Amino acid sequence: MSLLDAGVVVRRHSGASTRSIAAARRLAIALCAGLLIGAAECLFFLLALNHLHIELALWRAFGLSSAAVGTLAILACVIAPVPAGSAFTWLATGGRAGWPRVVLSGVCLLLASLAGLVVALGLEPLGQSGNVLLIFRMAFTVASGVAALLCTWEVGRLLGLDDAWRMGVLVGAVTAATYLVYALLIDQVPDFHVGGGNMAMPRVALLGNLLAGTAGGAVAFLLLSGSHARRATLGAL
Repeated sequence: MSLLDAGVVVRRHSGASTRSIAAARRLAIALCAGLLIGAAECLFFLLALNHLHIELALWRAFGLSSAAVGTLAILACVIAPVPAGSAFTWLATGGRAGWPRVVLSGVCLLLASLAGLVVALGLEPLGQSGNVLLIFRMAFTVASGVAALLCTWEVGRLLGLDDAWRMGVLVGAVTAATYLVYALLIDQVPDFHVGGGNMAMPRVALLGNLLAGTAGGAVAFLLLSGSHARRATLGAL
């Protein structure tokens, strides 16, 4: 092998290594961005499962009453999606979207989460006259998918992306599929059988929202960031 050929091989290996590092870095950021969404979506159930400990701690530290703690918990659940969604969009666009769009993206996550909640509450009465476990799986799977679809679509439109609807459908499908697979598997774990008591439903919902939100958020990040980068590149030409 000549020195010239050796140099070409070294450059190829160096280029492949650089691309692998960049891909790994992007995937890590996507998972962190997805975790922001998952954490915001599971906060309600986290507080519901630990409200007694939280009330006691805040009463000892600040003398807050149970009603005051309940009000703060509701405010936290309502407000949390806004900074989470804003941080997500800031990461996805590399801080190039502008603060108005970044903040509005957080509002989009809040509105999409409320839409998912409406879907879940609308299906909940069916559990009173049917299979509780089946209705739970259907309600939370559909609700998570709807919320993910709407949020991705809204943020995509906000960023001026032409394929926002397609990305929303894909993210909604991934999120719903993740929740459904998780719900089927977790039912075999002791204390996680919905309908069996022992606060199983909020336990399952807590982990389900975290996992599905993280998975859907990571996919949304990869799609939105890629589309936004391509749009920015074309705009610069």
